[in-house]
Amino acid sequence: MSTISKHLPIGTIYDIPVSRSFPTAWTSKSFDDQGDELANFVTPHRRDFYMMLFIGGGINHFRIGRNVYQMEKPVMLFLHPNDVFSISASPITVSTFYLFFKKPFIANHPQLKAIVERYELFHPAGNTVISLPVEEVESIHQYFEKIVAENKNHHSYHDEIVPALMQLLMIETIKIARFLKPQEKEIEHNHIHHFFELLENQVYAIDRLTPIRFKTAKEFAQFMNIHPNYLNALLKKYTGKRVSSVIRGRLLEEAKNLLLYSNWSLQDISAAIGFSDQPSFTFFFKRNCDLTPAKFRKNNWRSHSQDWAPSVTA
Repeated sequence: MSTISKHLPIGTIYDIPVSRSFPTAWTSKSFDDQGDELANFVTPHRRDFYMMLFIGGGINHFRIGRNVYQMEKPVMLFLHPNDVFSISASPITVSTFYLFFKKPFIANHPQLKAIVERYELFHPAGNTVISLPVEEVESIHQYFEKIVAENKNHHSYHDEIVPALMQLLMIETIKIARFLKPQEKEIEHNHIHHFFELLENQVYAIDRLTPIRFKTAKEFAQFMNIHPNYLNALLKKYTGKRVSSVIRGRLLEEAKNLLLYSNWSLQDISAAIGFSDQPSFTFFFKRNCDLTPAKFRKNNWRSHSQDWAPSVTA
């Protein structure tokens, strides 16, 4: 079994590097495989899409946030884009299915969104890791196979059938689920993933009335009951970046998401991600993107679905 490197940077995957032909712009896609693509997930990473991953067996050792799991039975993973994830899989070829979808996809299908929220799937504190009884996985296979077939044979009913199949797949998984508990927590990894968990949970909860709470290394370290210098040293060791750089990058990423996928005013966005006023946010954004937020929104929103086109507010 290959090992997970503890010193590789934590990055964000914007697409899956598989040898398949997918449209450049996509909101959902799926495929089946024989274990070959698991190698793509060894390095700790986050994504800009949700991921459902079914692994049919073999010896699998994987980490989600601060938690480590190891098992040999079939397993289903529901991974939120913000989850820091890596896997070390058995070299034995096993049946695997992948299903990815982006935030606009789930937002555009209210019934699917309701299922996700009801069963707390993809939620940082929810039902992320599910063990499946070997004798009952056939139905899971069938739903994945239908979804893969629908995505290969795109037709006029595709946009209705795929979300419906996804809902049934999620319900069937919950019905036969055995929820797993983490088996290991290492001290340094505990701190480093606790930091990312705090950061992502804050971003996950952002709305107009709930701005981000912690914005500095000192604030995070104080909440974690460790020294800021120690937290900085840990992040430097495991990600190659300082705490301030990680926070700045994450806030910038979320600001872009809000500019592209919401109709919030710039004032609302600046307050939500922790700026005292809009000019400070504009200065921050322009310094890191070479564009003002208004210009970024105007230049980019047309490439997204018209349903997601925000009103441009100066």
